[in-house]
Amino acid sequence: MEKKRITVLPHQFNNNDYFLLKFNYEESLVSIARSLGCRWVVEENGWAIYRSRENLKALIRAFADISIFDTSKIGIIDAEEDYDERITLVPESYAQLLIRKGYSEETVQVYKSLFREFIHHFKDKKLKDLKREDLVSYIENQVSGKKISGKSEEQLVDAINFYYTGILKRRALAYPLVKRENSGRSQRKISRKELVRMLDATPNVKHKAVMSLLYGSDLQRDQLVKLEKEDVDLDKMTIRTTTGEEKKPVTLKLEEDSRELLGQYLKIYKPDKWLFEGVKGDQYSKSSIVSVVRRATYKAGIDEKIPKSKREPENEMRSGS
Repeated sequence: MEKKRITVLPHQFNNNDYFLLKFNYEESLVSIARSLGCRWVVEENGWAIYRSRENLKALIRAFADISIFDTSKIGIIDAEEDYDERITLVPESYAQLLIRKGYSEETVQVYKSLFREFIHHFKDKKLKDLKREDLVSYIENQVSGKKISGKSEEQLVDAINFYYTGILKRRALAYPLVKRENSGRSQRKISRKELVRMLDATPNVKHKAVMSLLYGSDLQRDQLVKLEKEDVDLDKMTIRTTTGEEKKPVTLKLEEDSRELLGQYLKIYKPDKWLFEGVKGDQYSKSSIVSVVRRATYKAGIDEKIPKSKREPENEMRSGS
């Protein structure tokens, strides 16, 4: 696997010094950045974390397997060489079991990063001797100290549980995760202007069509993935779908821009049954839609405004606010 380049820049916010991480969008890199408590800086198009020696070490440990750090802009020629500790190794059995169980390459890298930090924290203890209260205390400190939540919190718990259930064959830790659905945060609409920015930042016509329907026609992900090619009438500019628990049939208006994008998409991709198909011609997955939206909002610099129904909530900080 080719290592990704991360550039570390100096950054200031409210008279505090930060490291600003800049890299090309990669799901695993974003997940690891969130797990460290990094905050998305919209105006800088990068991820910020307090500037400290300990945080720099944590960054090096977290991204050790998948990234090359360029720290020349913060006055450090070689951050890894300057690192004065031996980088913790994740047991090979842990990584191999993840692969054998069919976890994606991105998930393997995220879990290894999270578990490496866990091992580092308990470097003076044997993992098999840790008690439940040790694990709960560690997770709570990570959640409160780094202010992580949602998917990042779930991944942290899952990465730890994977070791104890998969390697040590013990029962999973029943950690009480806070459900995102009950967080009370209001959902926000994507404006027309923001949608245009997302589409402009996306070169793939299929992904453009997906987002145009998702936001332009106000479809939900579960509705979108169930659309068949025959459900769309480009001439009448309509979409047939269902809504509610009773699956009541409804007809939605197709916007002119969406019709144009769908026409281009259908001409190029020629799907058989489903309007949007996976790589094997099967039904497009909701997780693929989430990835498409995340990548577009990341590139368009509007990452913090995507509602929970479309994607998981993000951490962000606004310069000058």
